[in-house]
Amino acid sequence: MDSLSTERAKHVLALINHISDDLKHSGRRTETVRDYATRFLVFMYWADTNGFYDVLSSAETARPVVQAYIRHLRERVLTNSISINGAARQQSTVITFLERFLQVDNLTHGINLLRKNPAAREATTPPSQNSQARILTLCEMMFDGLASFILEKKSYPHALAVPDYLDYPDNSLWIFPTTVWFVPRKKLLDEDIKWSRGYNYSEGRVVTVQELLAAKGFTGNKQAAQNIINCSKRQLHRANVDKNHTQRQRLGLIALNVFILLFLAQTGMNWAQIVTLPWANEYDISATHQIFRTIKCRAGSKAIAFELPVSFMPRFKRYLELRNFVLSGQSCAWLFFTLGINGKGLPAELKISGPYNIYQTLQRIDPDLPVVMPRQWRAAKSDWLIRNTDPSTTALVLQNTEKTVLSHYAAGSETSHIEELTGFLDRVSETVIDKGQVIEGGIDRAVGYCSSYGTPNSAKGAPIQPDCKGPEGCFFCDKYRVHADEKDTRKLISCRYCLQLTMLFAGSDEFIQTRLDPIFKKIEKTLSEISLHDKDLVLRVTKEVEEDGELDQYWARKLEMLMELGLAS
Repeated sequence: MDSLSTERAKHVLALINHISDDLKHSGRRTETVRDYATRFLVFMYWADTNGFYDVLSSAETARPVVQAYIRHLRERVLTNSISINGAARQQSTVITFLERFLQVDNLTHGINLLRKNPAAREATTPPSQNSQARILTLCEMMFDGLASFILEKKSYPHALAVPDYLDYPDNSLWIFPTTVWFVPRKKLLDEDIKWSRGYNYSEGRVVTVQELLAAKGFTGNKQAAQNIINCSKRQLHRANVDKNHTQRQRLGLIALNVFILLFLAQTGMNWAQIVTLPWANEYDISATHQIFRTIKCRAGSKAIAFELPVSFMPRFKRYLELRNFVLSGQSCAWLFFTLGINGKGLPAELKISGPYNIYQTLQRIDPDLPVVMPRQWRAAKSDWLIRNTDPSTTALVLQNTEKTVLSHYAAGSETSHIEELTGFLDRVSETVIDKGQVIEGGIDRAVGYCSSYGTPNSAKGAPIQPDCKGPEGCFFCDKYRVHADEKDTRKLISCRYCLQLTMLFAGSDEFIQTRLDPIFKKIEKTLSEISLHDKDLVLRVTKEVEEDGELDQYWARKLEMLMELGLAS
């Protein structure tokens, strides 16, 4: 108690009231206020650790503390323990919070502040295609299976289909009307779990007396076993007679939660939008794009609209049916909601913290299931839209500006990058063939060989349309081949040499960028591939062509002609 400061106690009380008032009157979302407060508490912990106990007293005592804290953040940036943009955001949050708390507006006067670096901003990387596929496959099968079971009033025990990679018996998960509504695959081998509550979770039936008596965890006699079996049968009967049974309601809520992940993947909405998305049962569907439908709804005085793929519409309508079943006549102002613990309670908003509880349920079925958060789903959706539509459509669907989409959500997935680069390198490798390899029907050309003259065909991603008229038309044709020998290497380097000498007379910058630059890049890639076969060959021929003037015969004559015309220097 000797260290208790009554002055500090007053400041802490004022701080609590300040945060409370922020929640009540500022108009900011709860999550925003929480983020500000959390970041400020990081600063307060640092201040206390470094002996700045009076930072909340006044602007005069706070200013040197803020200055010291910014030096601390700058040191962390220099040691790469925090990014410059992260440090700048933390700095801004602390300053804004303190200025509002102390009711001043010049707290940083004369202080050298950290500045954000737009170039250092990293776009959100989409999750791998494997992660997306694993989550979406499980979610689709879970939602479709549970929705069918509930809305079509099917009976317990029910075999719920699951992905075959999970290796469940017959790719099915047996569900029962109990709190333990299924047993994970790894626990099916545990005898005490296998016969839990009188049910055989492995085979989807009520257990026998003999099975119970043989179970490790069962200590009763034959009559006790029969009583458990009779109780289990009555429970099954009640759940099958009552199509609104409590356990059916609970499974319905699980299916609704699983659908949220599918909705996130299809719309790219952030979690804050998901939890506050209003809804009314009357809505309109319009076709604003060939592959999308716009859902419009007016909930109270607020009009909302969002885009869904045409292929997703049947599942969305199924969700609305299941939503009505779970609500059982209760009114709910949100499209997505919770009913409290075990689905017992009034409809309420989802937690702002994120979809962690949904993943916890799914990970009981698939322990290795990755967690993909809303921002990553948004990046994945943006990546798909940019690849298959255009930035304008992407911005429309994600309800963002094109600038935001391109700067924050256009990183592309690592898997796609690897696949595309591998494909490109494979095509380059196919172009360069071994020394002395015979090309049937091949024709000697100025930059290599043609495997089928007169039938040009554009290679994948070719920037220039191939043709058989000039040598440059060969570079981007899938019939183009180059031997990893001295003859073809000299052709390529001679071609590059002539193009470099004539660039000044090529015309506009646009022509250079669209015609010459792709050719230079193609030559460099091909020479790099030849270097993998014989690096010394490429180095030697380069010196002979560029320093000694020993060009390939075709390109030597071409260069003489260009020089006579004054088109080479």
